[in-house]
Amino acid sequence: MRVEVEADTLDNIVLSKIPSLKHVKLLKVDVEGAEVEVLKGSTNILKLTDYVIFEASKQTIENCLEILPGFDVKFIERSGPETNNFIAIKRN
Repeated sequence: MRVEVEADTLDNIVLSKIPSLKHVKLLKVDVEGAEVEVLKGSTNILKLTDYVIFEASKQTIENCLEILPGFDVKFIERSGPETNNFIAIKRN
């Protein structure tokens, strides 16, 4: 059985609904392994964001760090057998 779903970026979804958005205090990304894809589609939102909480594995953390160059990323806690929670804090 094949199921098709429509997908869009966080930038497109949020900025089309709130075009005057100027600031995001905290963005929590909890998307069961699709964190890299969501962060890649959030570049404009990330420019407005102070803190990002996300989950990553050993295989995906480097990609997440590349998408978050203006942030200091810190380990929060282990969230599963192969994943950890992180917080990204925007540099001043």
